[in-house]
Amino acid sequence: MKYEVKRDVVNEAELTITVDKETVAKAVNKGYLKIAKQVDIPGFRKGKVPKFVLEQRIGKGAILEEAAEIMMSPAYAEAISEEGLDPVASPEVEIVQIGEDEEFIFKAKTILHPEPELGEYKGLKLTKTKTAVTEADVEAQIERTLDRHSKMVSVDEDAVVEESDLVTIDYKGTIDGEEFPGGSAEKYPLGIGSDTFIPGFEEQLKGHKVGDDVDVKVTFPEDYHSENLQGKDAVFAVHVNEIRRKELPELTDDFVQLISPAETVAAYREHVEDELKDQAERSANEALRDQAIDALLDITEVTIPDVMIDEKVDSFITDMNTRLSQQGLDLDQYLQYVGKTMDELKEENRPAAERSVKTEVSLLEVAKRENIEAEEVDVDAEITKVALMTNSQPDDIKARLMENGQYSVLIFTILLKKAIDFLVANADITETEKAEEKEETEEKAADAE
Repeated sequence: MKYEVKRDVVNEAELTITVDKETVAKAVNKGYLKIAKQVDIPGFRKGKVPKFVLEQRIGKGAILEEAAEIMMSPAYAEAISEEGLDPVASPEVEIVQIGEDEEFIFKAKTILHPEPELGEYKGLKLTKTKTAVTEADVEAQIERTLDRHSKMVSVDEDAVVEESDLVTIDYKGTIDGEEFPGGSAEKYPLGIGSDTFIPGFEEQLKGHKVGDDVDVKVTFPEDYHSENLQGKDAVFAVHVNEIRRKELPELTDDFVQLISPAETVAAYREHVEDELKDQAERSANEALRDQAIDALLDITEVTIPDVMIDEKVDSFITDMNTRLSQQGLDLDQYLQYVGKTMDELKEENRPAAERSVKTEVSLLEVAKRENIEAEEVDVDAEITKVALMTNSQPDDIKARLMENGQYSVLIFTILLKKAIDFLVANADITETEKAEEKEETEEKAADAE
């Protein structure tokens, strides 16, 4: 076999491949045997049809086409390997010459993985924002925790409706003294301040007690979903059945022992502070990694093949469909809801897809230049993480990844992660305080003066 390669177009290669006569003869024989096993010809058993009879029945061209199929894939693969090319899609093939007693010549035009031109990626200038954890931050986090463990309890008979209360009401709405469809309900739970009812409705319940009857006067919005109610004035006769209010647990040693490893309230405050500091550090480091990617893309020149962008868009759409299915929806329902076509959705996602592919290509180039590899210890660490999260055995996770073809995706992900780690480790990082904290410090200093 011999071949010639033309690379006149960016990210494309055209190979003209010539297969010798001996290989052609063997392929023609294989093609004949394969077809002979598939066709039924009266008087002959399958696989035992003489070649000249088969040619008379189906034509020599069909056998030559089968022979071409037999030869093209291995010849193309060999040429690609020898030339060191990295295709990203199946080639477009054109047969130039084929005959039983002559060389087989075909052209294969293929799209290649892009080769990015990187600028100086060592010493990227990055900024790491330090976020101090204040006492107010700790108290706010504790309040959020108490709120998550709160419960709704009925208020005393003298208590009145307040913001954030949950009230149970009966109501009957009228317009010009006439009831309207959907305007009545019994034992309806309504969160005060939720803004789920007509504007002004919830506010007029404040200050009332259980057992009160209230006439709530409202005007339906001009864009209300029921056209027959848009802009109409209505009166709702409301009866307050129950008022429930959030009750926070008391911050005690017993409580903190239930929700944390701390034994005392004081120790719990320190625990919360440490967690907030860890979160702030993780957030700062993640922002640093995002900066590193942005900085790398700024110094990278590369043309991304459309086929790679198309594949990434399809991947985005598949992920979206998976998320929708978890909510009991599908893409058709979503598209109908947002008033878009599938083509419009794909076009909308195209810029993000192109950036995603450019990021992957650029990071892989960094990994290639720096001889970064996904080593066994890296793979084991990632698999162990998944195993711990899913309460599974690492060997079982690895076997499943191999079976469903996701093991290579894991290797790919590790390479990208390590490339980003390399960029950050070799960056020129300036640390700064959070802007608002600096402003607050400066204001305090000015006040002191």
